[in-house]
Amino acid sequence: MSSFHIDEAVRVTVARAFRYAQRRRLAAAPAAPALDALTPAQAGLVLRTLDAVCHAASPRALPFAEFAVLDGLCADLADWLRDATGEQPLAA
Repeated sequence: MSSFHIDEAVRVTVARAFRYAQRRRLAAAPAAPALDALTPAQAGLVLRTLDAVCHAASPRALPFAEFAVLDGLCADLADWLRDATGEQPLAA
């Protein structure tokens, strides 16, 4: 089974987004999974969490540069999930 690898440079932003989701109780994820090799299930969790953060966070909490990084990662994850599973991911 293939896995999705999140670039080292993006992991800090993803970890910050997961902490934000925890504080705001936006997602069921207790903490970010290991981001070096995501399974489809883990990628779905990351996608749902990042989508919730991008939707709920204010511009002050999530500056545009970070939003753009997370939004791009969400698109990449959705494309990879579609190819890996053959299914369209569900929106949060």
